[in-house]
Amino acid sequence: MMILVVEDKVAAILGKVLQNSGHTVELAESGETALEIIHRTQIDFFLIDWMLPGMTGLDLVARIREQERYREAPVVMISSRSGKEDIATAVAVGIDSYLTKPFSPAQLKQKIEAVLQQRRAVPESNALRQILKGHQAFNPTAGDPLVLLAFGARTEDDLAGADPIEIASLEAVVAAIQAFNRENTWFNLGYLLADSTGEMARYLKKWSIRERMMLAVLWMRCKGNIPVLGRSLSVQKIDDVALYMVCSQRGGLSGGLQQACKDGGMTLLERGDMDEGAWRQLIEDQVQTRWGQDG
Repeated sequence: MMILVVEDKVAAILGKVLQNSGHTVELAESGETALEIIHRTQIDFFLIDWMLPGMTGLDLVARIREQERYREAPVVMISSRSGKEDIATAVAVGIDSYLTKPFSPAQLKQKIEAVLQQRRAVPESNALRQILKGHQAFNPTAGDPLVLLAFGARTEDDLAGADPIEIASLEAVVAAIQAFNRENTWFNLGYLLADSTGEMARYLKKWSIRERMMLAVLWMRCKGNIPVLGRSLSVQKIDDVALYMVCSQRGGLSGGLQQACKDGGMTLLERGDMDEGAWRQLIEDQVQTRWGQDG
């Protein structure tokens, strides 16, 4: 998960704690620098100090919430202010939670996990069931076109354990498919979830599935070995299915993963660029390419 730490005194220390927990971290010492970062980097989680040089942390949160792609992003504010009125003021601006200084590394980790768990709560459970409903409706004997979604999960428990930012990405694809079907009732586009890169490869080898497949999307979180998948796809020389891989940042991929995408013919998509509208446009383009030419 990409976390932006905005703090003017101990940002490096906080960043080290978060990196040791497996997160990717960007550091900013002011609100102005933070705004520059979020325009060039997709951030998944914000940790913002109240007192900053220049604009305050409250001002920064308000500016972040003005941007469409960050309106639902989790934000934790840190401050030595502990009064109820202070916390209420921060909540009104749009934070998810509040962490009072001083705090330990363990408390910081617990706070981040608590916010993420809250995002995975009951409302999301209904959304996950809707995602699974479409997957379970897949009919292997029908001839309807489909999209393969190699997200690395195909049960409610597995989906519930995924990062909320990643789930939002999956929800955007599913919402785009559903919207496309509502406006094109003659075109019943389905989708199939894949649990691993190996399962994705098996579906692509199975002609009865592949001939119906319009596009296949792989998420970086998917179980399995992406370089092995890339080599497998290069051997198969798949040119009748559009292949994509979703990542947080192209620049953050290792050379091996970039080569795997190139070998497998997968186009890289940055998660922050792919909202429902972007997925809808991609689907429409593929429908025109595959079926518009046949009509």
